[in-house]
Amino acid sequence: CSQLMKTAAIIPVRMASTRLPGKVLTLINSKPVLGHLIDRLKACNTLDEIIVATSQNEENNAIEDYCQVSDVTCFRGSEENVLERLVFALKDSAADIGVLAFGDGPLVDPALVDSFVRKFVKNGSIDFLSNDLKTTYPPGMEVEVFKTTALLDSHARNDNFATREHGTLYIRQHPEHYKCENIEAP
Repeated sequence: CSQLMKTAAIIPVRMASTRLPGKVLTLINSKPVLGHLIDRLKACNTLDEIIVATSQNEENNAIEDYCQVSDVTCFRGSEENVLERLVFALKDSAADIGVLAFGDGPLVDPALVDSFVRKFVKNGSIDFLSNDLKTTYPPGMEVEVFKTTALLDSHARNDNFATREHGTLYIRQHPEHYKCENIEAP
């Protein structure tokens, strides 16, 4: 993306999905759902690293094993506090820019991710750019790009467990603290 800024895609996933436990490693065409998403992100030109952020619960050992064979960084953190998991994973990575890729969106378009990262970097003055503040893209094409410093700030400000469970929700709910931009589908 830029020689001065490191950009990391982060995928928060866990085996304990409520609606479909283990969905992240469910096979589709002989490849886990997570594998399809990783392949899509590896096709991006703007990403320096891909991080799978899962919890420390033993059931997620299978996710870490899959990351090892896929040559992708795996970070283990809190099961319920997704915001904390994202923050610590990005701090470990020393990433300046985070790109949230949703584990249940394995067909996200790499060109869309690249265009959002480029717009985010080119603008330079925003904290958060996405297409899910107002949804106009098809389901599964959600992309969020943000300054790691904004996520760290939201981690420090946010003491509500319900919003900490949803990673970037505090940023999206507090435009008085963060400059946010939404991109609508053409």
